[in-house]
Amino acid sequence: MTRWEEEFDNNPIHATLEGIREFLNVKVDSPDSDVAIEKRRLEKALDLLDSALEQVDKEIAPIALLNQINGHLRQPQFWNQLQAYQGNPVVSHLQAANNHINSQIHVFYQLAIFSNGKKSKRITKPVEKAFDEFCMGVDAKSGEFDAKLNGQISKLQEISDTQDRLVAEMTHLKDVHEDRLNTWQGEFTENQTSRAEEFSATQIQREEQFSEWLSAFTKSANENLETLVKSQKEKFGNLFEQFKAKINVYQKDAISKHNAILDIHGLVATDGVAGGYKRTADDEGKAANKWRWAAFLLLGAAALWLVIKLWFGINALDENGIDWEEIATSVSLTGILLAAAVYASKQSNFHRSNEKKMRWFALEVKAIDPFLASLGEEDQKKLKAQICERIFGQTDRGSNHETESFDPNVIKVISDSLVDGVKSLSKLK
Repeated sequence: MTRWEEEFDNNPIHATLEGIREFLNVKVDSPDSDVAIEKRRLEKALDLLDSALEQVDKEIAPIALLNQINGHLRQPQFWNQLQAYQGNPVVSHLQAANNHINSQIHVFYQLAIFSNGKKSKRITKPVEKAFDEFCMGVDAKSGEFDAKLNGQISKLQEISDTQDRLVAEMTHLKDVHEDRLNTWQGEFTENQTSRAEEFSATQIQREEQFSEWLSAFTKSANENLETLVKSQKEKFGNLFEQFKAKINVYQKDAISKHNAILDIHGLVATDGVAGGYKRTADDEGKAANKWRWAAFLLLGAAALWLVIKLWFGINALDENGIDWEEIATSVSLTGILLAAAVYASKQSNFHRSNEKKMRWFALEVKAIDPFLASLGEEDQKKLKAQICERIFGQTDRGSNHETESFDPNVIKVISDSLVDGVKSLSKLK
């Protein structure tokens, strides 16, 4: 290798192109059409420079021109834009790089002047060889083709003679066919005219007969329809009046019976009582759901607190031994959250129990109407006091005790958490 070739191979422009290729080799999660177009155009310009460098003769390469191109590619407004694109692949960096490289594209084409033509020779030599082989093959096949052509010419002459004979026969057949066709057309026209006249007369006659029949049928159908409609209207009117009378009787009877049932022995209307119980049950159900979600959230907070402490590490051991302050901070907050979760759970159970009671009372009130309606007056009077005592004398027994009492399981949960914490610290030690 000569010193000129070494100088060309060691030129920094090769490292510059390698660095630019690395900047552009960025994977994009969501491809953008503008970014793809700008990147393709920039890579096309770089490919032009690479192609010129591959074809240039290394011994007569214009080193000063290469240094000028390298300096232009290393300028901050080009090099820094590509570095920024590698970290943040947006279209603005590629646009700035394309605008900067526009002034050097004509220089890339100038490098082609220094090409040694080796690449074009490598391409043209196989083509020339293939062309020579093709010419030799054509000469060899030309003789065979001439011999076959002479044989085909004689066969073609025979076919031509046969064709002339067949053309004469076809002309004769055509003349005969035209004569027969003309004769057939004349006969067909006469027959067609007679059939058309006969059909037209028959059609007129049938239309007249159909019009007469249709007029008579329409008149008769209208008369029958009017008679039928009139009779049906009379029947329907009578039936509808009877139906309205029966409906009015049923409605009056139902209203009187309903009012009598609602007012049996002075009882309050059951619809209002049952509705009140149902509304109370709905309110209790909503309260139970709220306390249940509160218990879930508190348990989740306790679990999240333990996860955070385990993630960052519990510094329970220091130079002097066990760090009781750290243990107390971790366990106390966990105990408070668990105690609050237990309390929320008890409140949810309490409200759920009240909801069940109210729904059961609403169901009983709804069942009173049909039950009392089937009894006599004496039985209804006897059941009045019992029903009033059962419905209106309810007390919320034990509710205050249940809500105000403290569940001993809370203490057990907190103590178990403290014991587990101390055991884990002893293991760490």
